[in-house]
Amino acid sequence: MFKRTRIFFGICLLLLGSAGIPKFNFFIYAKTVHSKASIHSTKSGQRTYIPPISYGPEFYFNDIKTEDVHSIPLSKDYFLIAFQDDGNDEKGAAVVGHVSGKDIVWGEKTIFNGSPTYHLSAAPLSSQKFVIAYQDFNRAKNGVFITGTSTDGQIVWGNELFFKRQFVNFTDVTGLSENLFIVAYQYTLDNNTYIGAVRSVQLNGQNISLGDEVIFADDGLDVMQIKKITDSTFVLLFEHEFPDDRIFLRIGQVKGQNITLAFESTIIEPDAFMGAVAAVNDTSIVVAYNRRADQSIQDYRI
Repeated sequence: MFKRTRIFFGICLLLLGSAGIPKFNFFIYAKTVHSKASIHSTKSGQRTYIPPISYGPEFYFNDIKTEDVHSIPLSKDYFLIAFQDDGNDEKGAAVVGHVSGKDIVWGEKTIFNGSPTYHLSAAPLSSQKFVIAYQDFNRAKNGVFITGTSTDGQIVWGNELFFKRQFVNFTDVTGLSENLFIVAYQYTLDNNTYIGAVRSVQLNGQNISLGDEVIFADDGLDVMQIKKITDSTFVLLFEHEFPDDRIFLRIGQVKGQNITLAFESTIIEPDAFMGAVAAVNDTSIVVAYNRRADQSIQDYRI
């Protein structure tokens, strides 16, 4: 299947201590073989067969050019897709899908931002409520968010509000509860220093309260992800481009609206490229990453 490029899938499972700092590394590798896959544990040496995934038919959710797509779960059978409607002047758009067996019934596509919308991220806050964060091109590329509520596939939007009145490059957002979420973002100082920061946002009807900005990377931040662990903790995964490519991890805790960050932990040494992070349970997270093992033969570890 792979003649010139060898692909390896690496997953790092991190167990969190009581202080929220990773204390144990456990690596798993999977190698696909046609439609079958096997998992090899370097700890136990056991192999487990994983059945192939069964896919339903493909459905169009937008019939024009589409960029920056994000999908999030809502209630049991509903999900939301937020995206840049590139064929419609790059506006920010969203649509709700309802899963029935292998069929998807779509709600009406709605526009949540009528100007060019970049660096979208979305997160559920409850089974009906969600938040989308993004860079608003027509508002000096500032960081903006909007909440929405979905009922039977129909979306009711809140007001667009700023989380950062400054040029924002990237965003990511995670919900901790129905009325509390954390937004992570990258912005640039005048001397081309790339800063990574987080802040909490508390919702109270039409009123909001922004927590203080907390910096998690003070230079060279390339990309980042943020994911909920519990109602009061979250994990940040991010890549430092300078002086070399490294992936780092930080655990955050929220009390009220105050954020405290643990010391950063290095996941992978130089030549690492950003992957993904997810919480398995209250004490464990999984990190997938991409690493170039030999640039001459295009060998990757993910």
